[in-house]
Amino acid sequence: MRRPGAWLLAALGTAFVAGSLRPAAMVKPGDALEAVPPQLAVASVAFAGLNGLIADVLWLRASQQQDSGEFYEMQQTAEWIAALQPRLGGLYDFQAWNLAYNIAGQFRQPADRWRWISAGLSLLLRDGLTRNPADPDIDQSLASILAGKLVDDTDPGADWYRARWAEQWGERSPAADRRRREQWRMTPESLAAVDAGYGPFDWRAPEPHVVYWTVSAIAKAGKPSIVLERMLYQGLWAACLRGTLREDPDTGGWQRTPDPRLIAVVERELEHALELFPGDQGLLVARANILSEAVVLDWFFDRRAAGERYQRLRALYPNVADYRQPLEVFVERSMAEYPETSGSRP
Repeated sequence: MRRPGAWLLAALGTAFVAGSLRPAAMVKPGDALEAVPPQLAVASVAFAGLNGLIADVLWLRASQQQDSGEFYEMQQTAEWIAALQPRLGGLYDFQAWNLAYNIAGQFRQPADRWRWISAGLSLLLRDGLTRNPADPDIDQSLASILAGKLVDDTDPGADWYRARWAEQWGERSPAADRRRREQWRMTPESLAAVDAGYGPFDWRAPEPHVVYWTVSAIAKAGKPSIVLERMLYQGLWAACLRGTLREDPDTGGWQRTPDPRLIAVVERELEHALELFPGDQGLLVARANILSEAVVLDWFFDRRAAGERYQRLRALYPNVADYRQPLEVFVERSMAEYPETSGSRP
């Protein structure tokens, strides 16, 4: 790993001409510089007030390392930037993504990959939330990594991660509550509040945690965000489809099963998103797709609810030919189109 030396001082001249400073995020009196190597500490003192400039040079360095696949070196550079600009919230997303995706992706075994994914999550919780407790981007990053690595199946180790997650969150004891409070900044009270507003949830599954951190990000944002609204209804819909765990008697593992009680919550949040962003085509399409899948899900649990929801779908989208079919025909054809929903039969 190359240490900052002559390349840093040489680059400072170029950056100084560019005049790119980030004073709001600079190190302030009393901030610790223990994480910074001696060369950077000296530069930070010698160029008093120019920590943002030094950090800009390091950002350039980190970008070059990312392009060349030097992910471990990039992580070290990002840690130096964090020491110089601890209040730069976007940095922690940058670091966490590197750990959870770039570095974790270098390993084949799920246990090794999970170690780096966990490190990315821990960094956001330990450093990001501690230094930037009011920054919604930290909470959004937590939700995004949980969704990408544990909810989705794109990572080959996703089943293994979910099993470890269920073990961790399935424990019920004062010690477990204390660990969640210290490690995850989550208390029984905060979990109960989200459960009451958006649940009921099975907290052993990762989907409710995506909802939790998205709700937290929305509360901190202070203004409507279509990105966060999408993350919320997508997280809720994932929890509805497969966010309830049941032990598989044959394998001893976990089965991901649906909870149709959450359909109404998903609908409510979709309608709220459309109130905030009326006429948004992406939201309108999402509502049509989710309601279509919800009709199929209801078919297996409550035929009456399926019929009522199908009538609502027809009223909302009167010009869609597929919704003019008899309910039974619509369900049969949709089961082929949405195999995940049709596979959720109890």
